[in-house]
Order: sequence, then C-alpha cells, then structure tokens
Amino acid sequence: VSNESRKSRGTVLKQERLTRDITRLTVQCDTPTSYRAGQFARLELDGLPGVVRNYSYACTPRADGTIEFL
Repeated sequence: VSNESRKSRGTVLKQERLTRDITRLTVQCDTPTSYRAGQFARLELDGLPGVVRNYSYACTPRADGTIEFL
C-alpha cells in the first residue's frame, strides 16, 4: 500500500456553514490534484496558524481546479 503525501497551495473561495459542525469549503488549487474515492485532505489555513484539519472531498476536483471539501 502506497501512501503518497502531496502538498499544494490554494485559495479558499467560499465557506458555507451547512450545520453547527459541518462546513463546506470551496478551494481553488494552484496545481492539479489527483483524487481517489474516499480520500481526505489535511488542510492548513494561513489565518489559523498551527491548526490542521482533515476534510473529506465533497466531489471530484473540477476541470477549473476547484475542489469542495466537507
């Protein structure tokens, strides 16, 4: 089993509060990303230094490089 870890930078385009404890983030990635069903991403936000959270992919990455996470 291979566990590749890649780092990529991006910009949060949108944040939607879906419930009290679920947020959808729409991110524009600077570089293309690969995707496999069931995977998650560890996100760090410049505005929250030292805080790392795991987010599930809400859908496959779009052709324009945007990704939605839950």
